[in-house]
Amino acid sequence: MVRFSLLVALLVCAQCHAASPVWKVSKNGNHFYLGGTIHLLAANDYPLPAAFEQAYGEASEVILETDLRDTKRSDFQTQLLRHLMYPPGQTLRDKLRPDTFARLDNFMASRGVPTRQIIRFKAGMAIMTLTVIELKRHGLATEGVDSYYMNKAAADNKPLGELERLGEQMVFIANMGVGQEDEIIRHTLDDLEEIPTMMRDLKAAWRKGDGPALEKLGIDEWRRDYPKVYNSLLVERNNNWMEHLDEFAADPDVELVLVGALHLVGEDGLLKKLRAKGYQLQQLP
Repeated sequence: MVRFSLLVALLVCAQCHAASPVWKVSKNGNHFYLGGTIHLLAANDYPLPAAFEQAYGEASEVILETDLRDTKRSDFQTQLLRHLMYPPGQTLRDKLRPDTFARLDNFMASRGVPTRQIIRFKAGMAIMTLTVIELKRHGLATEGVDSYYMNKAAADNKPLGELERLGEQMVFIANMGVGQEDEIIRHTLDDLEEIPTMMRDLKAAWRKGDGPALEKLGIDEWRRDYPKVYNSLLVERNNNWMEHLDEFAADPDVELVLVGALHLVGEDGLLKKLRAKGYQLQQLP
């Protein structure tokens, strides 16, 4: 469904007052900044909350989930084919009921995109493609926070780092929804009808740091209905990233770490994990 197909990550704060999607994370006299991002935005979502610029100005390095420049490498398409597409002779259609495939085919036709462009994709990549098609139709798929600061850092000659390799991220996406392909495609098609309202509400809550609203809109249904996907895309990756966050806090340099904001939310989120390890967290205004 849209709540995870977008991989739109929205920050949930511990307090219910208005704040920003950026946290100062401190321990033993060192600190770094942790920003919750939205991966795709509309043009009118800019300028971003001022806290991002405050953190960026102090940071000596920007850390992304994965280095988006890797998508331009010559071997990127090879990795894409290996991880996110079915092997020859198999398609997503094999995983769908006839009525579900008919809905998918009708949706693609209504958007002027041949179904053959998506049918080789595994469910995770298909969901992302469907969502981007609809976001673009509504003018909601321009540069996101991550890409903005990747380009800004490059222009400013500020070093870039990553929490995981692009190939690792592809594996997580490839495994999304395995065994639940029909159900997930149907839910995605249902939710795409509401995407303008959903994105409006999510981004409004994100800017205000409205924790309860963000958790309800962005994660509750995903965690309840698709626990395996939730665990793979969020919990496992959060656990993997904590080692890197510990390293950032152990040196005197200041990093700005940008992750999809759903990685910060709730019982399995990075914020709770950091608190449990004795970090002091300050949400920037």
